[in-house]
Amino acid sequence: MRVVLGRVKSMISYVALYGVALSGYAGVGPWVIGIITLALAAFSYAEHSQLHARALDGGHIEASRSTVLQSLGNALVASGAAYAVGVIFRLI
Repeated sequence: MRVVLGRVKSMISYVALYGVALSGYAGVGPWVIGIITLALAAFSYAEHSQLHARALDGGHIEASRSTVLQSLGNALVASGAAYAVGVIFRLI
């Protein structure tokens, strides 16, 4: 089963990043970064789940694992940067 999110996926991702920036602005704790990181990584996995399944079936376990970890790292950087921007705007 393929989940096609298309434009909705990118909008949900932008809303999640906007939410973490507002959380930084409002002074919510940095634990919000972890929640948004997991959400962004889940959106990415949902969009590419068929590719991961094909890679695992083809024996490319290490490549699939590396891709998932890189996606998680990218989500962490994006949510951390958005949170930092919110904190900076609060301090200005």
